[in-house]
Amino acid sequence: MRATGWTVGRLRSGYVLRRGQVLAEADERRRRREQGAGVTRVAVLGDGPRAAQLGGEFALGGCTVVWLSAEREGSQQLIEEALRLAAGYGLAGPADLERARALVSHADAGAGVEGRLTLILETLPERLEAKAEAIAPLAAAHPEALVASTSESVSVTAIGEEADVGERMIATRYGDPPMLSPLVELLAARDTPPRLLDRVSQLLRAIGKRPVLLRREVPGMLAGRLEVAVLRECLWLLESGVADAEEIDAVVRDGLARGWAVAGPLRSAGLRGGAPALTAAAIGEDPAAGIDLERLAAGGAGGEELAALRERRDEALAGALRAERARAEQQAD
Repeated sequence: MRATGWTVGRLRSGYVLRRGQVLAEADERRRRREQGAGVTRVAVLGDGPRAAQLGGEFALGGCTVVWLSAEREGSQQLIEEALRLAAGYGLAGPADLERARALVSHADAGAGVEGRLTLILETLPERLEAKAEAIAPLAAAHPEALVASTSESVSVTAIGEEADVGERMIATRYGDPPMLSPLVELLAARDTPPRLLDRVSQLLRAIGKRPVLLRREVPGMLAGRLEVAVLRECLWLLESGVADAEEIDAVVRDGLARGWAVAGPLRSAGLRGGAPALTAAAIGEDPAAGIDLERLAAGGAGGEELAALRERRDEALAGALRAERARAEQQAD
């Protein structure tokens, strides 16, 4: 069935290419991507590796991508690096990369985009005025396009109102790095009807993402609020001399996170019965509630150590993503 409108096509896991997969299955996935190519057009507003990964992922999923960047010369290199990231971790093969390269075009920030757009994806710095200024003219020229922001701290309703697109504005919060993180949090601006949120959800599923829909707007959305809550407690424990950073990281990484990765925090707590409630009663009023997290931005490991840690993290994320998509394909078959 040929994909039309908002549905890119039934792409299953998008651009995954499992090593050892038989040629017939690979050909089938490529055929489905080719059916979707050119139907869904995405404009990406912003600069840097994160914007490149988002644009590259849509292209690997079969969408035509126009990247509007203030650094046009560097954007081509960043797209190539994003595609190589997918290939390096076994998430795309040579044919997938060639197809994706053909689907991506580059233009200067502020330039117009010819033809119909399906989605305008904004990835600019966290300043309301800058976001609205970039969105407004492009959205006005493409009244049929939905507008999505990747903002983590600026209200999606405020962005929509400032850019005069409040009736078609969506928040999309990706993990880090976005290409290796399957979940995308989705939230409709106050005046955006739920049916439009469903369309974005369908598109994301078609390129291999897993949308999580929020019912109402809160600062930070889900992942941001959970991250801040844990970080405040960790910093309080560190500064109170309860444990050093290595021990705190170990307890979260090798203790809590292992159970949470399987069952999540709420179901993990349910498995423990009344123990969490007793612990909460013993702690009393949260002493970490007023902790300022600004100091975390200035400290931490050095450049080489961070680079090695980032590589280990990405390898783990990619391995989990490959396994998840392999299970999804087996279930679909």
